Amino acid sequence: MTIEEAHLKAIHQFAASAETFCDLLRNHMDVPDEEFPTRCAKAMAALYRDVLDLPYDEDFTPDEHGEARILTTISLSKEYFGDSLYKRLDAQQHDLYWLYFDPYDSTSALSFPLYMTLWEIYENVRHGLEVYRLGTDFGLRYASSYWQGMFIVHWGQHLTDGLRAIHEIMYQDFSKPRPQPEDDEEEE
Repeated sequence: MTIEEAHLKAIHQFAASAETFCDLLRNHMDVPDEEFPTRCAKAMAALYRDVLDLPYDEDFTPDEHGEARILTTISLSKEYFGDSLYKRLDAQQHDLYWLYFDPYDSTSALSFPLYMTLWEIYENVRHGLEVYRLGTDFGLRYASSYWQGMFIVHWGQHLTDGLRAIHEIMYQDFSKPRPQPEDDEEEE
């Protein structure tokens, strides 16, 4: 089964947003402190926007052989930059934030490290990118289904929690003007 053109466009758009987010985190030390929260917020908002457009493919269920083929083809090496991301956020006293496991139960409050939130999103999005880069119909369908499924059960919650924390970082002091990052990317 081939992928419809509109679905293909949505998959490519999400992949582009995923690349932007992953590149930002991989190269976070190259981004000035005053620009980092805004760039994170923009990249995370794009992920959220674009995952909602991914096609629901009810006919796609990778069999165990297809799953094995994908997992042995992609790079399983783990690049880890969490320590430097933690040090960066902790130095600015922005790493630990409060969230509610159940937003309707005030006793369910817990704290969570922002660097770990960003890392969890990165890991799920990056895995889908590895499969997406195979370029086959199977790989594209698998990546799209993986991104969408993991968004629902895992990284979507991290994204919304992390975005709330980053919003607070960006606007905690209204007396300071909001930094405007130098961005050579075209906005859509």
